Amino acid sequence: MSTEPAGAADDGSLVEDVLPLSPLQQGLLFHALFDEGAQDVYTMQSLVEIEGPLRPELLRTAAEELFARHANLRSAFLHEDDMDEPVQVVLKQVPVNWREADAADEAEVERLVTADAAARFELTDPPLLRLTLVDRGGDRRLLVLTNHHLLLDGWSVPLLVRELLQLYAAQLAPGRSAPLPAVRPYRDFLAWLASRDREASGRAWRQALAGAAPTLLAPAAAGLVPVPPELHTLRLSEELTAGVRRTARDLGVTVNTVVQGLWALLLARLTGRDDVVFGATVAGRPAELAGVESMIGLFINTVPVRLSVPLGEPAAAFLRRVQDEQSRLMDHQYLGLTEIQRLAGTGDLFDTLLVFENYPIDQDAVARAEAEAGLRILDVKGSGATHYPLTLAVLAEQRLGVVFEFRPDCYDRATVERLAGRFERLVRAVVAAPATPLAALDVLAPEERAALLARGAAQRLPVPYATMPDVLQAQAARTPDAVAVVGGEHRLTFAELNTNANRLARVLVESGAGPERIVALALPPTPDTITALLAVQKAGAAYLPLDPAWPGERIAGMLADARPVVLVATTGTAPGPDTLGDVPALLLDDPGTRRRLADADGADLTDADRMAPLLPEHPAYVIYTSGSTGRPKAVVVPQRAIVNLFAAHHAALHTPASQAAGGRPLRVGHAWPTAFDASWQPMLWMFAGHELHLVPEEIRRDPDALRGFLAEHRIEFIELSPSLLAEVVARGGDWRAGLKVLGVGGEAVPPDLWRTLRETDGLAAHNLYGPTECTVDSADCDLALSDRPAIGRPVAGATLYILDGHLNPVPTGVDGELYIAGEGLARGYLGRPATTASRFVADPFSGRPGARMYRTGDIARWTEDGLVECLGRIDDQVKIRGYRIEPGEIEAVLLDHELVERAAVVLREDTPGVRRLVAYVVTSPAAPPAEETAELLRRAAAAVLPDYMVPSAFVPVDAFPLTLNGKLDTTALPAPSRTAGPAAQPPRTAAEERLAALFAQALGLGSVGVHDSFFALGGDSIVSMRLVGRARAAGLALSPRDVFEQPTVAGLAEVVGTARRREADPDAGVGDIPLTPMLARLAGQGGLFRTLSQARFLRTPPGMDLDGLHRSVQTVLDRHDLLRSTLTRDGDGAWHLRTAPVGTARAADCVRRTDAARLDHATIGTLVPGAFEDLAAELDPAAGRVARFLWFDTGPDREGRLLAVLHHLVTDAASWGVLAADLAAAWHGTQLPPPGTTFREWARALRAEAVSDRRTAELSYWTAVSDRPEPDLGAGPLDPARDTHATVRHHWTTLGPDLTALLTAHPVPDVLLTALALAVPAWRRELGRPAPDDSVLIALEGHGREEHLLPGADLSGTLGLFTSVFPVRLDPGDAAPAQQLRRVRDQLAALPDQGIGHGLLRHLNPDTAAVLARLPQPQIAVNYLGRMTLGEQPEDAAFTSAPETGAMGAWADPGAPALYPLVVDALIDDGKDPGGPVLTACWHWPERLFTQAETEGLGELWTASLERLLKGGHQ
Repeated sequence: MSTEPAGAADDGSLVEDVLPLSPLQQGLLFHALFDEGAQDVYTMQSLVEIEGPLRPELLRTAAEELFARHANLRSAFLHEDDMDEPVQVVLKQVPVNWREADAADEAEVERLVTADAAARFELTDPPLLRLTLVDRGGDRRLLVLTNHHLLLDGWSVPLLVRELLQLYAAQLAPGRSAPLPAVRPYRDFLAWLASRDREASGRAWRQALAGAAPTLLAPAAAGLVPVPPELHTLRLSEELTAGVRRTARDLGVTVNTVVQGLWALLLARLTGRDDVVFGATVAGRPAELAGVESMIGLFINTVPVRLSVPLGEPAAAFLRRVQDEQSRLMDHQYLGLTEIQRLAGTGDLFDTLLVFENYPIDQDAVARAEAEAGLRILDVKGSGATHYPLTLAVLAEQRLGVVFEFRPDCYDRATVERLAGRFERLVRAVVAAPATPLAALDVLAPEERAALLARGAAQRLPVPYATMPDVLQAQAARTPDAVAVVGGEHRLTFAELNTNANRLARVLVESGAGPERIVALALPPTPDTITALLAVQKAGAAYLPLDPAWPGERIAGMLADARPVVLVATTGTAPGPDTLGDVPALLLDDPGTRRRLADADGADLTDADRMAPLLPEHPAYVIYTSGSTGRPKAVVVPQRAIVNLFAAHHAALHTPASQAAGGRPLRVGHAWPTAFDASWQPMLWMFAGHELHLVPEEIRRDPDALRGFLAEHRIEFIELSPSLLAEVVARGGDWRAGLKVLGVGGEAVPPDLWRTLRETDGLAAHNLYGPTECTVDSADCDLALSDRPAIGRPVAGATLYILDGHLNPVPTGVDGELYIAGEGLARGYLGRPATTASRFVADPFSGRPGARMYRTGDIARWTEDGLVECLGRIDDQVKIRGYRIEPGEIEAVLLDHELVERAAVVLREDTPGVRRLVAYVVTSPAAPPAEETAELLRRAAAAVLPDYMVPSAFVPVDAFPLTLNGKLDTTALPAPSRTAGPAAQPPRTAAEERLAALFAQALGLGSVGVHDSFFALGGDSIVSMRLVGRARAAGLALSPRDVFEQPTVAGLAEVVGTARRREADPDAGVGDIPLTPMLARLAGQGGLFRTLSQARFLRTPPGMDLDGLHRSVQTVLDRHDLLRSTLTRDGDGAWHLRTAPVGTARAADCVRRTDAARLDHATIGTLVPGAFEDLAAELDPAAGRVARFLWFDTGPDREGRLLAVLHHLVTDAASWGVLAADLAAAWHGTQLPPPGTTFREWARALRAEAVSDRRTAELSYWTAVSDRPEPDLGAGPLDPARDTHATVRHHWTTLGPDLTALLTAHPVPDVLLTALALAVPAWRRELGRPAPDDSVLIALEGHGREEHLLPGADLSGTLGLFTSVFPVRLDPGDAAPAQQLRRVRDQLAALPDQGIGHGLLRHLNPDTAAVLARLPQPQIAVNYLGRMTLGEQPEDAAFTSAPETGAMGAWADPGAPALYPLVVDALIDDGKDPGGPVLTACWHWPERLFTQAETEGLGELWTASLERLLKGGHQ
């Protein structure tokens, strides 16, 4: 009956054979085992309706014989952990899983069948085939065959049923029928598989799939656990079925090829691709294996079908090519899908599967079996599933059927029904005209096509004005005295603006300005710029905005390209002669120009006044945009286009906003650079009669300052880029101030920001989209219309199309390229007809002759709600390992993760030739440490993306850097590698070499890589100022803010410039100096600060003598004005600091020498405290004694030591680095850089800043920080009479090298303050003095050198007490350590301008000082001094830190009052412990308020909190 393998004789074993798995069996086994608690979708069922006098017991015997004949039906599948590969073990004998049941009705049958299908097989317990015979009454029965797909494929089922009937007939009448032929065992097929040339097949698949990208159609990602599918059946008519077969026959292809080709075409249309991949099931029965067609088992295989779909190819040629390409792969279709994808270097390539069911059933043999058995088969139905989101099962019957089997977690039924309709439409089109090009085969129904085109066309509004000058003149006539524009202290009414513009326009006409001519503007953002812009247009010309800060070469190139007739500038903004070339300049501040303007007529210009009539098609402005070739290209926008946008926005934005405000005009903020076309957005509001407030340049990109501006000017509308707006919102609190309407534009809005804006009560937010070529805004989306980012609908006068590569409208939900048509189109690119023709193409959908549309290059799709979503740029596509990748797709996955608030994915090539994807993420407060976060995000991405799309690095960032236009600056994102080491990339340019050397010097390292982070290498704010000082000394223009924004050599090299040194005024620092906030605070102590001082203990080099030391000290006395200062008091009791001229302070008076030749350095160190007290006693700022130096002279052959003591009035922590560096430079004879901003200049600037509007706007912020009760921290309130410095006690806490190393990997102050904010509430409870809540009010010291407050300031080399002190309220909350740290970090980040404003308002502003003085004061002060010795070179003994004492000390008058109940000074000491840097904190407190044990207890709590924050876990 059956043939057995050799050696299968009875040897007492239960096992007949052990076989490997076929490729598909391996895949099915994986899915079966993935979730053994879920329903196994690879459980197959066949329902055989039988009629006739059937004897159940004989049918069961026949089933037993069936199992005996086919060894593979007796297989168990083993997959133990200790097995290299899973195997199928064939048992010699298995019991038949047989069951009989009765069913009275269809419902009972359905219940039985469903329950049987749901019952999982135990794969190690055969048989994996169940037979259930259901008695339906009379002679009708239903045989239910349920098997695991591991055993059988669809081809085998008819063979199995036929053979079962034949075996039944043999039982019914033994000997009457011929015996069945011997079975060819399944192991023969497995042996054939093993004999294949896998290497050749691997090459074939690698070639076929080279560069293939995944084709994913499902609107929702499939879960990893398969779910039972739902079905939708498309049944073609007999006529259409006949047409399909006729077409296939005429083309010489199979019906299967027609189906595959049309499915590929539909995939291409629905994914916007011309290269698609789907899965196909192949029979897998090799012709060279005799008898294979009658074998029972699993032979089928799933392979990828990769097809290119060039839409210009005729359908007939396409189908022939499909069959030819697939035929070449037939000999290689035995490889498993996993192996194919591994050999080709790909991951999952498809999510749709095509199964063509055309099994060769021997109808005659079945009929004979029925006759011999006395039975008749009425019907056979099969059911099964796959794990794919969508499977098309094609039934080759009289009427061709296509069963769309879909996972309900991926598709809804309506979507699948639309898919089926589109597929049928393609079938009909190809059958009707096979020669039709693929592009002409429309998947859209006519009504769907019409609806898509209609939804993209906005209404055309009546436009009563021809040009923008007409608009302004009409508004000036309506509201002549209303304020039009405000810039600083300069205001213009509409009448003034119009008159001034008229006068300048007449001067411009005299200079050659007129229609079709260009006037360049190089002006700062002031009302005069608005006047000039209007004047150009009134003259009939187009203005060309130029940013004066641009490099001269860039401006020169634009002037040469645009050929303006004149350039309007001021003396301070005009380009040099080399840049101007032959373009004449009109300087507005030139006396001659002013006279011409004064003499000019202020009346409105008419065409008679112009060189030619001004028409709507004449250019209004010319703006340069970046070009893909690297050369900017100029967009020419006509008056018609900007007037249309005015009408559109006036109807949709201006009028509703004004009506909501009671009909009055709004105050509008203008925060865009004039050289950016978005600058028109706020200007259009002005043209509509609203009040325009120009945001100064230094405020535009500073979120804190911008918030102050919004509040100070009560701004009601502003448009910002999402990147800048996100930073404003992230500061927390009432970020919107008085905003009623908000525009976001310039780049895509992140989902989290979108949600925040939607949820902000009382705010109407609009996402405004449009390329420069289509006049600022082409689409507008009210955020209330969509819960996810969208650009919305076209503005009035515009039309949006979303088209495929052959300009066919794409269906809703399908990606395509966005095209824009209508009134907003620019004329094109100046002087570039070819480029214009390539981007501005004919509009095939317009009935107007010559109508054009603009190719945006943006990928977009329509939503079901009729909105447009933008998905990224076509030219954002990157290639990794040959695969095209849209970073936006990866960003979308990351943004779906709960830990991610913002994400940006970029392609980096930090190592030449090694390209990799890097994900930058702004994480939520709940995010764990960076390494753990990266791993979580990597796993999440790998779960839904192909392996080549999973970023190789995940870099958390606090915020995204912005370009000048407020967009994301991808070039400024840090490199993934943030630590120096062997892999650090060396400098590549001269600028990077200079900066790398400066980094190394400042950080005390041998070398650094260009992508190493300054702060990850140990830098902090103090060291950053040291770096800036050295950079400026080397002639590089750099600020501390630059270092924080661009903390790598590579990043700084992009922004660093050449320092422009002003001519030094030797007397700028000499004379009376108004008190700064800190000086005023000290003076307020009543004069008890005569000896208040700081010290530094330094090394001096061998060979130094007293004369040499005198010369070095004299150099710094002459260089630093404050070292020659005197503190005096006027008759009214007011204190003043007065500096004397150079030469009035003598080194000989300041320097002391003591003979230490017989003392070792350690012994000298023990003398320092007493010496410090003696030198401090000599100080008296009222007498001009503010500096003293004691030199421990150890002889000419040894290093000496120098104790430097400075009065605290003239120094702070950062100043010591300046002093030491200058002493060393003087000793070495190195030329010092020119002096920077003097302390006197700075102090005067602070006086003016203290009473500025932007500073007084902070009062509410500082009031909110402190305005709540603060119970006493100590045994009582601080008493200035009793709690003096003489009573202050000290306690030191040291963090070991291991914890300090962990600490320096974070922003150190953030961690220290978070730990303190956690420790203090617990300490209060221990002391029995709890506060109303767990927030902690702390006085924090900052370095105070906020240079941006004084434009052009350079404080990097200035000595002085710059320190700022301000209150912060910290509340880490009850959360995970990482979240607590993030909360405190956010609270600190919310400080406006690093807190400097508090001191200004408290001590220098008479209107606000009393308000702040009444508020509760912090009882704890914290001062982090940084790493005072970092960057010093150990081999250089010239004025670097001596190791015998700490880096610094301090001395105060014993009778002076203590300022706080508790003070914490912390610094990192790099030389104290051989194991590495250690953190030392010194706790100071008046002994009356706390005991020693109490303070030590706080130190222990603080240390424990630090350890928990740095190591994780819970206390």
